[in-house]
Amino acid sequence: MRWRVAAVVGAVVLITISGPARGETGRFPSADPDPRVGTPDDPAFDCAEPDDEDAVDPCGAVWDEQFNLFGFAPSSTRLTATYRDVARFGQGQVSGVGADQAWKVTTGRADATVAVTDTGIRWENADIATKVRLNEGELPLPMGASTHDVNGDGAVTVADYAGDPRVVETNDNGAIDPQDILRTFSDGTDGDANGYVDDIAGWDFFDDDNDPEDVSSYSAARNHGSGRAEEAVQVTDDAAGEAGVCPDCTLLPLRVWDSFVVIGDQFGMAVAYAADEGVASVVVALGVLQNTITAREAVRYAYEKGVVVTSVSSDLNTANHNYPTNYDETVFINGCVADTHGLGRDASELNELFVNLGLGSQLPVSTWFRNSNLTQYGAHAHVCFTATTGSEATGQAGGAAALLVSRGRDVADDIGGPLTPNEVKQLLTTTAEDVRSENTVGVGVPDPAQPGFDEHFGYGRADLGAAVARIAPGQIPPEALLTGPAWWSMLPTTGTAPVLGRVAAERSGSFTYDLAWAPGVEPTDAEFTSFASGGGSAPIDGALGAIPLGAVADALPGAAAGTPSLDPNAYVFTVRVTVTDAQGNRGEDRRAYFAFDDPTALPGWPRFTDTGGESSPVLADLDGDARLEIVEADSSGRITVTRADGTPLPTFNGGRPWILPPTYNAHLDAPGFATGRVTAPNGGLRTPAVYDIDGDLAPEIVAAAVDGRLFVLDADGSVADGFPVGVDPALSAVALRTRDHHVKRGFLAAPSVADLDGDGTMEIVAAALDGHVYAWSAIGVARPGFPVRLADPAVADPVGGELISTPGIGDLDGDGDLEIVVESSEVYGDSLSTSPDPEDVAALFNRLLEGGPDAAGSFGRVYAIHDDGALVDGWPVPLGGLLPDILPFVAPAMTVALADLDEDGDDEVVAGIVSGTQRVLDGDGTELRQLRTQGPVVGGDSPEVQLVNLAEYPVIGDLGDGTLSIAKGGATLNTAINLLLVGQNLPYDHVLQVYDATTGEYRPGFPHAVEDYMILSTPAIADAGGGPEREVIVGTGLYLIHAFGPLGQEAPGFPKLTGGWNYAVPAVGDLDGDGTLEMVASTREGWRFAWTLGTPVAGGDEWWTEAHDECHTNRYGTDCRPPAAPQQLTLQGGALNFTAPGDDWLAGQATAYEVRVSARPIESFADWEAASPVVASTTPGAASTTETLRLPAGTTSVAVIAIDDAGNRSQLAAVGPGAGSGGPG
Repeated sequence: MRWRVAAVVGAVVLITISGPARGETGRFPSADPDPRVGTPDDPAFDCAEPDDEDAVDPCGAVWDEQFNLFGFAPSSTRLTATYRDVARFGQGQVSGVGADQAWKVTTGRADATVAVTDTGIRWENADIATKVRLNEGELPLPMGASTHDVNGDGAVTVADYAGDPRVVETNDNGAIDPQDILRTFSDGTDGDANGYVDDIAGWDFFDDDNDPEDVSSYSAARNHGSGRAEEAVQVTDDAAGEAGVCPDCTLLPLRVWDSFVVIGDQFGMAVAYAADEGVASVVVALGVLQNTITAREAVRYAYEKGVVVTSVSSDLNTANHNYPTNYDETVFINGCVADTHGLGRDASELNELFVNLGLGSQLPVSTWFRNSNLTQYGAHAHVCFTATTGSEATGQAGGAAALLVSRGRDVADDIGGPLTPNEVKQLLTTTAEDVRSENTVGVGVPDPAQPGFDEHFGYGRADLGAAVARIAPGQIPPEALLTGPAWWSMLPTTGTAPVLGRVAAERSGSFTYDLAWAPGVEPTDAEFTSFASGGGSAPIDGALGAIPLGAVADALPGAAAGTPSLDPNAYVFTVRVTVTDAQGNRGEDRRAYFAFDDPTALPGWPRFTDTGGESSPVLADLDGDARLEIVEADSSGRITVTRADGTPLPTFNGGRPWILPPTYNAHLDAPGFATGRVTAPNGGLRTPAVYDIDGDLAPEIVAAAVDGRLFVLDADGSVADGFPVGVDPALSAVALRTRDHHVKRGFLAAPSVADLDGDGTMEIVAAALDGHVYAWSAIGVARPGFPVRLADPAVADPVGGELISTPGIGDLDGDGDLEIVVESSEVYGDSLSTSPDPEDVAALFNRLLEGGPDAAGSFGRVYAIHDDGALVDGWPVPLGGLLPDILPFVAPAMTVALADLDEDGDDEVVAGIVSGTQRVLDGDGTELRQLRTQGPVVGGDSPEVQLVNLAEYPVIGDLGDGTLSIAKGGATLNTAINLLLVGQNLPYDHVLQVYDATTGEYRPGFPHAVEDYMILSTPAIADAGGGPEREVIVGTGLYLIHAFGPLGQEAPGFPKLTGGWNYAVPAVGDLDGDGTLEMVASTREGWRFAWTLGTPVAGGDEWWTEAHDECHTNRYGTDCRPPAAPQQLTLQGGALNFTAPGDDWLAGQATAYEVRVSARPIESFADWEAASPVVASTTPGAASTTETLRLPAGTTSVAVIAIDDAGNRSQLAAVGPGAGSGGPG
């Protein structure tokens, strides 16, 4: 694409479609250093200030003005919120990031474009639509003009086509906007040859077209992208609305998804596009579900092309690692708020809530330095912006980055060229206002703070006036960026680890750098110990030094011994690089690692991969050697099969990963992909099912791609006949996508495998984002009656909700045929209830305090359908929740769990939606009981409290006492309250809840506190500690995997430390065939783990993997684990000797053998079918015993399989000419 770049002198005048033109008052911007002089005339900017320069009605309170942009203390808080540090004691605290001070120097440039990767743009919003930079490479000249930039403002915008008679209004917005331009001039060609046809005004990666209009954002994400664009660049000083951080910058709207929770590769494509379009900054106010290679490379690609990527910390009040924020090159943004933020309006309505919370009545602002509970914190933090949510902060930050880039371009000749992305980061961090602990005191609990860097505020709150002032000769900080080892790496406690990075000071004659380490996640300057240094005049890219791991381990007691700790940060240390140039300017970067040697880790583990482990590992024997392999389908679309020692299985795809082909909307001609600098997107894969679906005595891998394709791979890695299959794109066509019908193309749920109608053949079941359940045969033929749309037939105009959770498959009516049970993300605030306004804090939480989650505000649905697609009588069942869709896309639906809880021969269903109570439903949909949501938390900070269910899913199992239990995550009520009263920091706990399934009451020892969320995941249940009991194994977002016994006790050797977000469900099985259990797990950050548990292998029904079993039925009691293949076959004197397998691989005892003989070698399933059956004369013995079967005289080739009591058949084991000596094993 070719942007027109023109010199801009002074303030740029942007012609808007409505309202007065920029600068009519003549006072903005002003060179007067007083921030109260020359303010923009936007009414909302400073309307509560007594010296507001505008002749408009004042607003009522500080909350109604843009205090977040101020570089001064608001008049209403300057006496109540004061600095308490010695240097500024008694002065009023500045409330914002000093944008008003920066505007004294620059208001941005039209050639500094901010890309907003989000839900798209509302074209009727003239404050941002008029700022959209149009692509002249796809446009004809305005009629009668000799240049695209008719008004000479340095950018091609809609104003340049204002007089073009070819452009008419097409959308009833009341004015010509960019949508009218693109509709007029789209001609079906790629005029600028960038791989995108007619990309005149951005791109829509969700619908894959050239109109990024936000037509379907919903729930909490409604108009999310437009909000971020307003914060960054909205029209300013036009006597209307508010001001944007970079008033004269332009906008590139990119629609990634219909919510702020998005797919990894969608984000990656958008960032690569933005980089190729030459933007100054990218606003990433997103939670990306997958850490993909494409996304990571796209961020690096943008950085290398000079783009500043500002990325949200996320909004969950925790230190777990959001993506893409965790990538090396991003600027990590969180929010700062006042202590009474959320308590500052409508005091009379809130008094009852305050009293209930023990806060008293309305209180004034005491501090502007609290880390907002609707953002996150951690060792990767850089700067905070004054904002309630991380998204709002990131919108501001994207504008701020473009403002700094603009100033750098203004003075490029003086400073030696434009600013680099790292220099922009250094300017923001080195000039930030340090948040000191004494200045955080006020109402509620202060956030921890210290001089210099800390987890909650990073380097401090952004000070844009100070940052802009540093963009001058001899004042720009040098560059510092660490690139290796990867963030949060698990490092050994001996030897060294090389540190990679870039240090440079190209605006100075020379520089020096220092590498240092210190124990902890936020060490002070005094705690660092130097271990390497260097310098020179030329940039250094590559090795900078080596970490002395032994010395690090000595400073972390227990690290070398692998002593488990309940403190997630017990074994964290920090590496910091500081760069100092010849003028004394300083740049810095740091990152956190773990030093830890776990004595229970298997040899060869842990391993680091270059992609996220959001999908769970699955254990299965693919090569028939009675040892389980680890099957992973990762977020970058790779299926790998690994042995217990960490090496690849040679028989699967030649020992290489199988890679998903590029996705349907990949623009492979775009420069980033065409040059190979960014890996082609494929959408990634969900957790695979593994089972012999076609009856050929060999397992298949069934893998669903996020983009809606479904593959079946044979055990050798080849694609099975009849596949891939996939969703019907017509069922999520663009025309169907609205705010009330938020369907999509693809799968978020894992596929399931089951014999639905009991005919002896398996079906594949998949719940799709288009709101339909699909079912195919083992050869890829669609099952009659499918796909079936899940929409409540009792509702006249049902909404369209995604199916995001893996179905449960069981027998609800005891007839022998299986039913499919799945929740839909439909939400109805209909006649069943009236939903409170999410902004009405008092109404929401007084309702919760009075009635708990049962005081539902809205209702979702759970469905049960027969094997022919028909609804089961009594279904769907409404499920209530207070705010079930507060997290769009990943809520409100949850995974269900099935079991015959009352032993009546049919299954019951455990179901609930986000923010609602979990219920036990009978097969006919009637409610049997609710699970308790009040109780004292064991090991936590909360007393007898109300608990809330978030997006944590239930499992069912026997913890060793012969009764069934239900286990799932949750949180105390204050966890949710903190997300609205964002400056209070009320004490809260995340909890593991374990119930008696027959009563719905908590088991003794539960709910038990854990350190972080367990969202979008389930526990597993297995023997992790030895003894007669079994443990609930659960991973959290803050690095630990726990194993709690039936009384809440932690198993020996736990918790396990992974150093990452344990999004995937651990899998348990015997990897090495030694008769004891191992456990494997993966993290979002890309680490894979395998530990020995040392507990005996046992068969049974426990929930030992995601969705209970390798078929993903979510049903306690389903047996999908076949016997292992018989091992060590010999044929001597008419007798077949072999080692017996078990019922579940090597556990238990098989039920029967099937033996066939032939005069020809039995080398394949076809050979087996052609061979002659013989009667086995031996009842199977216990696993690992020696079996002897008498065969007909003269037998030369024989094969045997084992069969268990569920009818599962082992792989083929054969002996004879051509079969190999001794067969498998």
